[in-house]
Amino acid sequence: MIGLVISDKFLLVGNWDEKLDEIIVESVKKIDFIESITQYLHDESSLNSILASPLRQAKEYTAFSGQNVVVSFLDNFVSHSILKLEHDLSKNEHIEYANG
Repeated sequence: MIGLVISDKFLLVGNWDEKLDEIIVESVKKIDFIESITQYLHDESSLNSILASPLRQAKEYTAFSGQNVVVSFLDNFVSHSILKLEHDLSKNEHIEYANG
């Protein structure tokens, strides 16, 4: 399995394997961005320019083809302009509300 962590200033790529209910990390690599991506979160063209090379380097480091890939982002990267979340609702209540 491949794990990608996208932060403001770098990409982490990790490779791990599950054997007998045990997770074994096989490798981890940090790839720096040329600049912070926070200011470009709503500018797809600029964001793509910054992320393209690190993602290519990650694919060269470990092959993604045929693998399960898990991607995670910093919490402050994930917001919803259409659906404002209520902090006092449970996770299940948020899901029910979003599904209508």
